[in-house]
Amino acid sequence: MIDIQKNNKKVGSSPEEKKAIVRAILAIISRQQEMSSIANYIAEDVEIYRDDLLSVGALIGWCRWVRFLHFIADRKMQGLELREEQMTVKDNIVEVLARWHGTKNGKPIASGDVPVRYQIDGDRVTKIWSYTTNYTFIHGKFIVYKPIFILLFLRFLIYSWLN
Repeated sequence: MIDIQKNNKKVGSSPEEKKAIVRAILAIISRQQEMSSIANYIAEDVEIYRDDLLSVGALIGWCRWVRFLHFIADRKMQGLELREEQMTVKDNIVEVLARWHGTKNGKPIASGDVPVRYQIDGDRVTKIWSYTTNYTFIHGKFIVYKPIFILLFLRFLIYSWLN
């Protein structure tokens, strides 16, 4: 079960405050901050786009996907992190270029660039844009093919149902 706790803190809308929200999300993905704090940064009805197609699930779906990434990554490598390489803010859109980092067989490994966009309205992320290619580091290069991604998605659904 995913425990989500809300904190009614208010965050302004300066570019640095928007970057702080995204950095907190990256810390949650990297397990440096508790998943239970995610509702402080992402709206419950967040719209999530993968390859510009709207996905379903809102905040709880995002949490399940991140837990699934952790589950898969833990079987392949240690210390998975998503580290910011570059971040820009334009109006209410924060664009991040990051890289996955981990250790496999005692050796550091890193992905190629992972671009993600976040729309921040008020003090919460309301839209996220990501790409299937962002997950090849964890799931393998073949997930970019639709039949393979569908199989991965079925595995994700089973994982979510069991957890």
